[in-house]
Amino acid sequence: MQWKGLWHLFARHGEVTRTYIAWKLSRGGKRFGFVSFGEDSDAARAIERLDGFNVYGYRLTVKDFKF
Repeated sequence: MQWKGLWHLFARHGEVTRTYIAWKLSRGGKRFGFVSFGEDSDAARAIERLDGFNVYGYRLTVKDFKF
């Protein structure tokens, strides 16, 4: 998936301001990306609705980003 696909998937659940998909893999060997929303409530809605969602045969893990 490219950043535009990620944008469209998450835009159904709120106002997306930015998306980014990293080229490198996580420590567990998986791809990862980030989606920024204009409102915290939109982000919470997307987490609730898309965590565990299947895209192209892959299960998404969606969670809040912590520094």
